[in-house]
Amino acid sequence: MITNFTVGPSKLYPGVADFISEMLKSEFSQISHRSKEFSQASEKTLNSLRVFFEIPDDYRVFYTYSATEGMEILMRNCVDKNSYHIVNGNFGGVWAKTGKASGKDVTILKNDDGSKIDVEQINPPAETEFVAITANETSTGIAYSPDEIVKIKARISQETLLGVDITSSMGMVKYDWTQADGWFFSVQKGLGLPAGLGILIVGPRAWEKGQTQKELTNNVGCHHSFSGLEGKMAGKFQTPTTPNFLDIAGLGFVSEELKSKFENIEKLYQDTQIKYKFLQDFFSKQDNLSINGDSETIIVVNCKDPVYLISELGKKEIKVSTGYGKNKATQIRIGNFPVHSMADMKNLTEHIAGIISE
Repeated sequence: MITNFTVGPSKLYPGVADFISEMLKSEFSQISHRSKEFSQASEKTLNSLRVFFEIPDDYRVFYTYSATEGMEILMRNCVDKNSYHIVNGNFGGVWAKTGKASGKDVTILKNDDGSKIDVEQINPPAETEFVAITANETSTGIAYSPDEIVKIKARISQETLLGVDITSSMGMVKYDWTQADGWFFSVQKGLGLPAGLGILIVGPRAWEKGQTQKELTNNVGCHHSFSGLEGKMAGKFQTPTTPNFLDIAGLGFVSEELKSKFENIEKLYQDTQIKYKFLQDFFSKQDNLSINGDSETIIVVNCKDPVYLISELGKKEIKVSTGYGKNKATQIRIGNFPVHSMADMKNLTEHIAGIISE
């Protein structure tokens, strides 16, 4: 059996395939998204998600189709004129492009050499409406820890909203949700589900700005504006448009499974950090391999011949990701997700050590 360390879509969490199979047999995927059955399943999922990940009651949780849709919803509903984007790689860049495509005046903070934007570099003007951060950049391995997000929050104006993309860290890292106004992610990475579902978490300040923005302009989106989402979610736990039934039910299943295994998000995060430190120690001792960036969940490894390494690992039934874009020739990427055990990590590093010593 192949051990899958790809960074997304990732290996399914244990039990997900059987759970979805049972859902299909029960015809759950064929029920109406206006039915009582769907509302009950949706409410159960949202309750499980809130409890395990400790999402505050005054933060609204909405279903979307993807993380990139979450970017657009926040741009249209939280920004009238300007946004400030911290770009450490491709996906931060996508968010900035989304802002421009939404007609906003976009400021990009990016280092020419591709190095991480330090917290001290982040000084948006006081009149900035919205600051956008990619907490964990899948393409480069550059990340901001929960503590760094707190520090960034302290550096921006009290009137400025903060949005955070946690697609490559949700399910592995514990965040203080109150430190930002909008968060979003998709489920095909750390949560170990098939692609096709995003989650948008909207704090009270972002919600209020969305209502103001709606009054100022009609350019807040159609069905998936804040108000459109809330209109079906409030009291009914439904969606404006037909959603991904199986992923919604699966998200509740995974949330309960994580609770059963780890008890709480704090212990899950500790497990993530233990495995990361193990990998960090291993790669620090290798002559021709080194970690790029500081992500605890997407381990980007610099290497001389990634094609050979990936091929040899494949022969040993281990699958890792290539580098992103132009970095395919110089890097590999390894997912550190809840589905991966310490035994998996040890098996991976033992094989890598054997391959590079040949």
